[in-house]
Amino acid sequence: MGTHRLLARCLADRAPSLSEDPGRETVRLTGHGCRQYAADREWLAPLERLAERMRAAGGDGFRAIRVATWCEKREQSVASIREMVRKVSRDGGRALLIPARTTGTGPAEELLPDMDFALGEGFVSHPLFEDWLHAQVQTAFARYREEGRGRLGASLMDSE
Repeated sequence: MGTHRLLARCLADRAPSLSEDPGRETVRLTGHGCRQYAADREWLAPLERLAERMRAAGGDGFRAIRVATWCEKREQSVASIREMVRKVSRDGGRALLIPARTTGTGPAEELLPDMDFALGEGFVSHPLFEDWLHAQVQTAFARYREEGRGRLGASLMDSE
């Protein structure tokens, strides 16, 4: 999905709707990830960039915004997220899990059934989703043209 500022804004807007006391809450931005360690690590850099953009888009009032993936060595990943939820809860805080995905909530409820956390959902229902999608299409066509295969892209871009 990338790290587009509109995506970050959509994700940042999810957190306040789940929030009760931002200064005591930790947002965990979760991504799908991959089963291979190296590929999973590649998911973390974009998630970190999204977290930075979420802070800049109004998420800086939360205690913290952290990132994690669900897939790489699933047991370790789930254990890490469980520990974060426990730790945040122990000191009177609350965990807000925000999935970096277009639809749905991801596996949080299934993998953390006995944990207390608030869960966001994908950003397809956000009012900025259409703007984000339009920007993605524009970017794809621009890249297509730059690579010299732009006839189709140019004709589609010129039509309304």
